[in-house]
Amino acid sequence: MGTQFSPRYGFRAGGGTDEIIRETCGGWNAGRLVYPGVSSCTTITFRDGAGNLAGLHLAMSDTLIMAGRLIELVRPHLAGGVTAVIHVGRMSDTLGGWNTQPGYDWPAQAVTVRGLVNAPAVPTYYVDTPHGGYDVQVEPAVGAGFDVALKPQSGHPPDFTNGWMPVPVNLLP
Repeated sequence: MGTQFSPRYGFRAGGGTDEIIRETCGGWNAGRLVYPGVSSCTTITFRDGAGNLAGLHLAMSDTLIMAGRLIELVRPHLAGGVTAVIHVGRMSDTLGGWNTQPGYDWPAQAVTVRGLVNAPAVPTYYVDTPHGGYDVQVEPAVGAGFDVALKPQSGHPPDFTNGWMPVPVNLLP
């Protein structure tokens, strides 16, 4: 079970068998990470050699300082160091915000983030989500890499168990 951190609300223990990472938050877990309501957001998930995951959910309105703080928060929770990274969100259609700043636009964002975690040569994967709001599930793939599934954004009460559809994961050249 992981822990989640929000710069606004502080730390809280994760619950259940998965970890829900909401906007402007970071967290870590061994099994899977779920990012609810990804529309104009970007999620970044790191994996270590044991398959542990750590990630952050950045809203369009987040700052570069916030992105850096969340990366520094989650990085120590990967005991084996970062072995792969995946970016999921509207990679090709940004509307302004942190990911339009020099070095953070796509695909330069991948190089910048790998540098921030001292893993400049690790494989980087991505999923460019369609327009609309989606819940995103990221799991460690067998061997290396990631498995990603999407579903339309949950309503109330949220359902993070049913309706996941696997999507292709792209490897950045």
